[in-house]
Amino acid sequence: MDIFVEQIVKKVPDAKDKVKKAALIIGTVVLSGLLLVFLIGFFPFNIVLLFGAVYGCYYLFTSIDCEYEYIITNGDLDVDKIIAKRKRKRLISVKISTFEDFGKYNAATKPADGFTTVLAGENSGNGDYYADFKHPTLGNVRLIFTPNEKTINGMKPYFSRIILTKI
Repeated sequence: MDIFVEQIVKKVPDAKDKVKKAALIIGTVVLSGLLLVFLIGFFPFNIVLLFGAVYGCYYLFTSIDCEYEYIITNGDLDVDKIIAKRKRKRLISVKISTFEDFGKYNAATKPADGFTTVLAGENSGNGDYYADFKHPTLGNVRLIFTPNEKTINGMKPYFSRIILTKI
């Protein structure tokens, strides 16, 4: 039986994201004002630069928004980061059977030293899970993500017995 589960989780903007967006808007307004004042003699050129600055602000502003996609295909978990619905980046790909530990994530569940942490959750802290495993290129990895019940049920057939008794 083939198992395929797909889930998209939108990242909740935090204070740092809001500051970046505000700085982009303020920077664009200041740059536009400077372009109009100092390049008044170069009329067609300053309009092109003005539109370029506004488009650049739009591009960077929308690039702050991101989503995470979890895809389970026959025991493989692929985690992708989708930036502004125009660019996809593979964060990690792992076999679920290699998970050494899995459970609800909270502040008390700190990884041991030497772990690489991959954050791929909605950033709200509610419903976050963690998975510890060894990756061929990254070494010891802790994946922090926000799967729903359908995604967890899609992973259960591939969990080791130790993890199944823990859940």
